[in-house]
Amino acid sequence: MIQKHTLVKKHTLVKKEPAVSEVVGVILMLSITVIIAGIVIVVASSHTPMPNTGITADIKAISAGNNTLSLEQISGSSFSVNDIEVRLGIREDKTVSVLIRNDGTEKSIISSSGTEIVEPGDVLRIKGNKIAGESGTEWNGMKVKSGQHLTYAIYDKTGNPVSAGEIRVP
Repeated sequence: MIQKHTLVKKHTLVKKEPAVSEVVGVILMLSITVIIAGIVIVVASSHTPMPNTGITADIKAISAGNNTLSLEQISGSSFSVNDIEVRLGIREDKTVSVLIRNDGTEKSIISSSGTEIVEPGDVLRIKGNKIAGESGTEWNGMKVKSGQHLTYAIYDKTGNPVSAGEIRVP
């Protein structure tokens, strides 16, 4: 007897559904775009210069005797004596004032620390001259007599106020 062999093809049904890989691909592309944008923002902002905040210090007059105005830095940031200017005036005569600052080799403002850098606890000294024949002190032509009140206003290089006050001249 002869046997007949039949070839039977197996058919498998394949359902066609949308692929999940398309959704994953879109999510990946969006994620990469957001990451690149973040990196660009970080790099761009790191090259932006920080704004100059100026000098922050609390400076108080401690004496105005011996032809010298002494100012103590109570608190705040360190700064150079060359980065400030001091406007002196007389409370009793508001029309008179002088501006004191270190120009070139002339050092009108000095620090007790012996350096140009002033830190909390240091004393600034502004040397004046004795008024001939009278009691009081003269700063750049402005005469402050004994008993008058010397006013001071300290500014940084940009003109921002740092500290101000007054003290009676003995």
